[in-house]
Amino acid sequence: MAPSANSPAPPPSWTARLHPDEVLVHEARYSLPSSTTELAACGLEWDAVAVTPLERGLSALDVLGLPVDAGVPVLADYVRGELVVLVAPGTGGAAADVPGVRVLAAGAWLLLPVRGQGAMAAAWLSAPDPQRPKYGDVTALREALLRTDADRVDRSERTFHAMLRRPGVEASTARPVGSRPLVGT
Repeated sequence: MAPSANSPAPPPSWTARLHPDEVLVHEARYSLPSSTTELAACGLEWDAVAVTPLERGLSALDVLGLPVDAGVPVLADYVRGELVVLVAPGTGGAAADVPGVRVLAAGAWLLLPVRGQGAMAAAWLSAPDPQRPKYGDVTALREALLRTDADRVDRSERTFHAMLRRPGVEASTARPVGSRPLVGT
């Protein structure tokens, strides 16, 4: 059934922010990087959890159900393809065991936007509220990343098994029957 004209628009998703918007691209082209970003010491006011690839981190935030406008500081590094979530100081290590996660704590530095959205290497997807500092829940983020990874594995396995059911594909090698392997066996 089609949504009615009076139905509210769905809330924005994190994965919709996979690519920089036009404002950020414009700022990146016409501003000096030193005027839009600065290095900040981690581990004092917050730790940072960096997730690669960016799309995986955004998917985890969607799985978490965190509203885009919740005020939790979230950055995109479009150059490195990372998502960075600021968490309470001393808590980032709780996610250190998750593959593809890098924890920035005491002794580390992070490039932060200081004007506008920032730059391609540090762009706010959700800027912090200076009046009410709020941080991401590192335990919930960790669980969402693990769930996202499990969902991706499930989808990959379903795709693989669907491919094996196609006529002309050998189950032991997952290649077309009669084709030669790429490396010697």
